[in-house]
Amino acid sequence: MTPDLAPFKDLIKQRCGLLFEGNNETRLAQVLAERIDTLKTRPAEYCLRLQESEAEFQELVNLLTIHETYFFREPEQISLLVERLAPRLLARRGDAAPLRILSAGCSSGEEPYSLAMVLREIHGDAVERLFDIHGGDIDSAVLAKARQGRYSEFSFRGLSPLRRERHFHRDGCHYILKQCIRSQVKFHEINLLSTGFPGVLQDLDIILFRNVSIYFDEATR
Repeated sequence: MTPDLAPFKDLIKQRCGLLFEGNNETRLAQVLAERIDTLKTRPAEYCLRLQESEAEFQELVNLLTIHETYFFREPEQISLLVERLAPRLLARRGDAAPLRILSAGCSSGEEPYSLAMVLREIHGDAVERLFDIHGGDIDSAVLAKARQGRYSEFSFRGLSPLRRERHFHRDGCHYILKQCIRSQVKFHEINLLSTGFPGVLQDLDIILFRNVSIYFDEATR
């Protein structure tokens, strides 16, 4: 039996802003049914469990989030940042402190790693002094993948063969990011609707928000 989705949709939207309407309702119904069956419980009891258990709510969110991303997915956005915004902000700041960038909804890390690649190509080793790059996502499981820096062909739809050769080591059917790129990005589990954020994510200069904003309604954005 398909559970009444309304209380689950309300809870998820209230807690983390994710909106499940239209085709996304089907995914929500499927994941809820599977989770309820796994736990041998009933819809009302499971809804209560989500309210009481942070761990179970996180498990549900991990199952619901979609990780459709790849390197250099938004090339115009990256060009705007590295060619115009970053030079302007660096010139204004001087050597006072690194430019702090957050990729919100970074999923498995392709967006912040894309930035790290192109910024290193432009600035060389000085990138470590000039930029402080962070990736944040609500899905704890996908962040673990991001930290590994291990990717399949699926992630290379927007990446040139030259960049793949320059920044990755091949490992069988996968490619592993070189350590100099991986070390440039720090990953954090964050809920954008939280009332507080860790100190390391305060006073950011640039936030890339497009990949996660598509899951929010207008008021949440």
